[in-house]
Amino acid sequence: MNTNYLSKKINYISADCGAGKTYSLTQMIQRTDDRYIIVQGTLQLVEQTKSTLGEICKVITSKDSDSVENDLHAFLMKPTHRVLIITDKAFTRITDLSLLRQWKIYLDDVVNFHSYNVINTEKKYEVEHQLFKDFDSLSKQYLTAKAITEFSDDLVQTMSTRFGFIQDYDHFVMNSNFFDKIGKSGNTDIYSTANNQLTILAWINIAKYIGQDITFMANKFEESLIYKSDPKLFEEINLDGMLKRKVPVQNRLKVYYFSEERFSRTYRNNNPDALSKVAEWINNNVCEYFYTTNSDNKNILNGKYIDPISRGMNSYQDYTKCVWLVSMKPSPVETKQLELMFKLTREEVVQARERENLYQFVQRSNLRDYDSAEIIEVYVFDKEQALSLSTDINYIDIGLSSNNNKFEPLNLCNTKKQRLKRAKKKFETIEKFSEWLSTDTNNDLSDREKEHFIKSYLRK
Repeated sequence: MNTNYLSKKINYISADCGAGKTYSLTQMIQRTDDRYIIVQGTLQLVEQTKSTLGEICKVITSKDSDSVENDLHAFLMKPTHRVLIITDKAFTRITDLSLLRQWKIYLDDVVNFHSYNVINTEKKYEVEHQLFKDFDSLSKQYLTAKAITEFSDDLVQTMSTRFGFIQDYDHFVMNSNFFDKIGKSGNTDIYSTANNQLTILAWINIAKYIGQDITFMANKFEESLIYKSDPKLFEEINLDGMLKRKVPVQNRLKVYYFSEERFSRTYRNNNPDALSKVAEWINNNVCEYFYTTNSDNKNILNGKYIDPISRGMNSYQDYTKCVWLVSMKPSPVETKQLELMFKLTREEVVQARERENLYQFVQRSNLRDYDSAEIIEVYVFDKEQALSLSTDINYIDIGLSSNNNKFEPLNLCNTKKQRLKRAKKKFETIEKFSEWLSTDTNNDLSDREKEHFIKSYLRK
């Protein structure tokens, strides 16, 4: 990355959930005559902020606009209000950054800079030649590319909608074996059909906003992936008016868990009845709570369901109990792509994604009342999740037994057996072991062999 132009930095404000970041921002806006753009992650938050600021603000979202991009461009060319409120998706669609020069921009609890997508398609020529360009090898397994955003062919334009996310991002990493060729027919490449699954890591080039008056606001911003991807881009500032807690969060939490083993997709597949057992216990023993689950289990509990990504929600402050039965851990492929591009470890991704979202979720409760000392009961699936919230945790034994220890050893060759043996001794935690398993050292392992390695490690 060329850093010669980094004469300025992007500001950030790091403050706990419920400390009043949004409220303090709106108060500051009302005291000044400056122009502001507020970027928020959900329509619900946009509506909340709109109700606070009233007539001085203009809202442009998909809820009230047939073409957000066109209306946004028209507004920035000729503003009718001094405050604009939009979503993060709309903000990424502003390609002419010169339109932002006269605005103070605040990204309120918006910390995502990348997305991971898995697409199954046989349209390999179209992907390689009509949707992306500027391919460059990154490693034996991965390559980088840039998106083509203007199309003269209507059919390609229609196909691009399946890849609609590419309009929001600047750069992409893909698995190179998707484009493997086995020969030619005349001048036309013939693609291998061995792998028709394209994995794409897409990310925003945050450095392009250098020089704009832009500020991120979030809890523990320094632990977000957007910060860790390039810390030198950012500089911390303060915002007046932040609230102080009467009682620390740690002293208000009572955390319960049900499993000693890490909750993951593999665990769920190997223990299909575990989640229903936890749900049955909660339904019989807990009342008046809000909860969240992975999307395929939304209706297993009797409480009030909310989305696992719940930043900024203020509607649940009367609740003193909540239940988190979610796994948001990255896939090995996504982890490897993030490591290649940004030197991020799997543990950092888990922290920024699952643990931070868990903390945000818990903060939707009465914890948002900084003057309260009331105890909040939190129920999570596994011990690791519980420890991310508190060191004083409580185990509920409902007889969960894992099938992770019940497997038939694979007939590994001696080289792989010795590799596994050495790794089990070398790595002290499953996190470190999983990171090692995703490195190029283990490219020769099949998915089944990698699963066997993990199960064997958990049995040690």
